[in-house]
Amino acid sequence: MAFEFIKEELGEARMFKDPKRINVSSQARLGDTLYSHLLGLQVMKYENPAQAKAYARSTMRFAGFDGVRAGATDLHNLLASVDKVPQAQVKRYLMDIVNGRKDTQADRRALIMIQRGLGVRSGTTNQMRRIIADWPRMLPNERKVAATRLGFALNHNARGSDLTPMYVKTVKKGGLGMDQAKSPLSKNPLVWGAVAGAALYKAIRDPRLKDRIGGIKN
Repeated sequence: MAFEFIKEELGEARMFKDPKRINVSSQARLGDTLYSHLLGLQVMKYENPAQAKAYARSTMRFAGFDGVRAGATDLHNLLASVDKVPQAQVKRYLMDIVNGRKDTQADRRALIMIQRGLGVRSGTTNQMRRIIADWPRMLPNERKVAATRLGFALNHNARGSDLTPMYVKTVKKGGLGMDQAKSPLSKNPLVWGAVAGAALYKAIRDPRLKDRIGGIKN
């Protein structure tokens, strides 16, 4: 079944909620993960609008992204942890989701500006963004490819995130996963997901670790 492998690996990764010693991720990896969350919301905006709206509203329920908060969404805490966040564009983008605005031209501009601000330069991310930003106009097979690649990216970097299970369920319900797809991100994805992925999950929820973010290179 499409995307069943992600469901299984998510369950495995949750065994590592509280590692005693962790190495937090680099700013570059956090930026990539933050952007993957926004792309996931963009897919959900069309495939699961109620869930996307609720998550965006919850992400914005504090005055700003000025600190990691225990009761905030993981996207909020990523926004508070990454140094170069174009906050005005991100807030406007999230408010468009909350307000149910569906404008692919505005989405495309916002996602490009946010990507540039974060310094995310991956060619694969560019390919995903081009499709996901114009989601309603894309062919079914194009949507499947982009949705599956993004699923691998979230599975690789953010299995413990509160957004990842929502995204996976949305993709499965919409039949957007590609059968027997294999992740291009790691020969053994459980190694990163179980250890470093748990570290990232811990880091974006613990204010004490914020100052340590950025000490490790990708």
